[in-house]
Amino acid sequence: MMHWQILVLNVFEGLACVTGLVYWKKIRHTYWKYFVVYLALVFFMEVSGEYLLYGLKDLPTARLGS
Repeated sequence: MMHWQILVLNVFEGLACVTGLVYWKKIRHTYWKYFVVYLALVFFMEVSGEYLLYGLKDLPTARLGS
């Protein structure tokens, strides 16, 4: 995927998570509260993974046994 597509997907995932948090008071006594937590976990894992890997791609690779 292109970089801008990944960025747009991250923005919409974040908006879905924020929307769930806005409605948290209304849904906290239903099973939908687990979906909001799931959205938050997925969003933070994807964003941290993408940007950590983006930052690490410029590091030189280690040669073992050389």
